[in-house]
Amino acid sequence: MSQNFCVPVRILSPLRRCGATLLALFPAALSAQPVVRATITGQVYDSVSSLPLSNATVRIVRVDNPAVGRTATSDVFGRFRYDSVPGGGWLATFLHPVLDSLRLEPGVVRVNINESGSVTLPLAIPSARTLVLGNCRGPQAPDMGVVVGEVRRASDDGPLAGATVEVEWPEWVLQRGRMVTDLRRRVAMTDSLGRYALCGAPNDNTLRGFAWSAPDSTGAIEVQTSASGYTVLDFAVAPVERLTMRPDSTTNSTIVASVRRGQARVSGRVTSLDRRPLANAIVRVIGSGSQVRTNSDGNFVIPDAGAGTQTVEARAIGYQPLRLAVRLDESAPTDVNMRLPVQRVQLDTVRVQAGRELVPELKAIERRWRMGVGTVMDGNMVRDRSTLFITDALRGINGVTIRQVGGFGQSIMMRSSNGTECSAGVIIDGQVLPPSQAANISLDEIARREDIAAIEVYPRPNMVPAEFTSMIAGCGVVAIWTKRATGGVTPVKPKPVTP
Repeated sequence: MSQNFCVPVRILSPLRRCGATLLALFPAALSAQPVVRATITGQVYDSVSSLPLSNATVRIVRVDNPAVGRTATSDVFGRFRYDSVPGGGWLATFLHPVLDSLRLEPGVVRVNINESGSVTLPLAIPSARTLVLGNCRGPQAPDMGVVVGEVRRASDDGPLAGATVEVEWPEWVLQRGRMVTDLRRRVAMTDSLGRYALCGAPNDNTLRGFAWSAPDSTGAIEVQTSASGYTVLDFAVAPVERLTMRPDSTTNSTIVASVRRGQARVSGRVTSLDRRPLANAIVRVIGSGSQVRTNSDGNFVIPDAGAGTQTVEARAIGYQPLRLAVRLDESAPTDVNMRLPVQRVQLDTVRVQAGRELVPELKAIERRWRMGVGTVMDGNMVRDRSTLFITDALRGINGVTIRQVGGFGQSIMMRSSNGTECSAGVIIDGQVLPPSQAANISLDEIARREDIAAIEVYPRPNMVPAEFTSMIAGCGVVAIWTKRATGGVTPVKPKPVTP
């Protein structure tokens, strides 16, 4: 046996036994680097809602071999952890239903592990402001956001490219030294996947929205935008049936209105918040031009609603009206349960001058009231006469006819100078509602009963005051005034003149 023989299992012992022989035989063993393993910890955070994201599925895969990976689930605080992760390059992402609800694709983050230890990996949904700026070009005002979503066909749920989405809302503006309302509008088009991004919508506001792709469309729905500025809204579009409505057989006039009729069936129940059935409540699919009433058990059935995204509205005396946006399908009935809150009674502002100058609009209303031309009602009278709709307060006024024709509310019909029936001109806080908008928007959706300060009604063109004649000609006029326009003060009925 040679004297230079060394036992292999002792190669890591001091080299004095083998001398320089081991250094020559095993150079790699002496220069080997330690195995790199790290711990990855982090948190998944929803920056839109400013909350940690629990139950998120966090996935990491190797850059050089995506088939090799690990999965973890975030806890209630959004935290996750991976132990003993080998060194190298890794890609990290996460999945959660919130991403789908926000119409977002998950982001991917690269992590390089070069040495053992602990690695922090924060994962987050971008903030609402980041999403707004990412969807909209150019500078965006802080109080303006974006509405994103998809437009699909109601028949097969397929994406609808080239569809138009529109939202509109009334806004107070200073015009010629006075505050008036102006109807603002924003429009967007869908891409090849049916997706859209509508920029410039006001934050934390109620808008009116709808979508169409000729000749199909949705109904009009109320859109409550998020205070954060990022709102998601989807539409389902279906064919619209256009009808020429003839109010009655006693006149030769016709009203052309686009009403949505179809084969979709809507049924449900109307109750109070404590689930008591409300009998004789009015239920309608807005824009259909027809309505039904609930039976003694609060049940209702609407058999001829149009398909797609629609708004179902329920109203009952003594309760606040409720509107729900629903998707209707002709292949299956839709069940809707509606719970109405009790109508809150609000007292008008007490009229106390105390040296304070009344606004010019209030003085003008009282001046026209003293003239005795037309009919003027203060807010209390409007609320007493309008059990369900604001326009119900106009029923019974000589020369005024209320028609249930399409749109959100009821149409106001009067007589023109040649005796034919015409659609009344509408003025809101001194601002004319354009005829094209008046056909689709009624007083019932523009103002709430509790906000009304006064309504002036002039059924004949020769009765219309001069200040209104310059705005609207050819038919009678209805002027509605909200408390904002009158400084929160209700006009006072003039006292009769005694001889």
